[in-house]
Amino acid sequence: MDALTTLWATSASIIATRLVFHPLDTLRTLQQTSNTKELPKIPLHRYYRGLTASIFLNIPAYATYLYIYKTVRSELAPVLGEKTIPTYFAAGATAEIFSSFLYNPMEVIKGRLQIMNLNSEKSLGTMSVVKLIYNESGLKGFYRGYWMGLVVFMPHTIVWWVGYEEAKRLLQQGQEKTNRQIIAASSIATTAACTVSNFLDVVKTRQQLANSQEVLLMRPDDRLGVWKVITNLIKEQGVFWSIFKGLGSRLSYNVPATALGLTIVEYIDPKL
Repeated sequence: MDALTTLWATSASIIATRLVFHPLDTLRTLQQTSNTKELPKIPLHRYYRGLTASIFLNIPAYATYLYIYKTVRSELAPVLGEKTIPTYFAAGATAEIFSSFLYNPMEVIKGRLQIMNLNSEKSLGTMSVVKLIYNESGLKGFYRGYWMGLVVFMPHTIVWWVGYEEAKRLLQQGQEKTNRQIIAASSIATTAACTVSNFLDVVKTRQQLANSQEVLLMRPDDRLGVWKVITNLIKEQGVFWSIFKGLGSRLSYNVPATALGLTIVEYIDPKL
């Protein structure tokens, strides 16, 4: 029953947040992959490309992530303590490792759709992009950037869970949690985690999308590997701006989306 509750909570959370905030995620992807600070002028509906893949692939990934996090946290509580940083650290890291098998294909498919044919009204559908990726590289095409994804989201998820749980504990002060506390704790944790992991997230996004025609036209050697992606990024932006490239759009998407999503999840599944 707990697994079904988690699935229902994550489904409601993903649908609500993606419908509202998906255009901001597209903006983040465009900024991270672009060589310049200028973005193409495209109509609003084009910012919803990749929405279907984002919703239907995110639901099982997020459900897996939260279920593993809660399970590991519960198992470790008698050993490390219920509300301790080592427990949050271990539970978040374990959840990230297993859920990444589902998250990475979603990121690759969604990202390809988001940047595809920006200057044309014609665009492939989700299944056509899935076939395109498979024809290019087979199954491994969906896991392009997988290890870089772990490098990004291990520190991200650890900083986020430690920040969220600790902020929530300090804000509650022994009282029942409220939506305001959840939103505040989530916003603090998301800002910290996104800032810490931003450079790595840009590298991960560029590596995942390196086989797309759009990226090949800008940086054909990005596909050679993660170190080439890093050197290209630093040559293009400089060290400082490489660290903060697209951070504004990343925060503008992640902070409200995560706050709304966690509020929904905590309402449906108070055991989180």
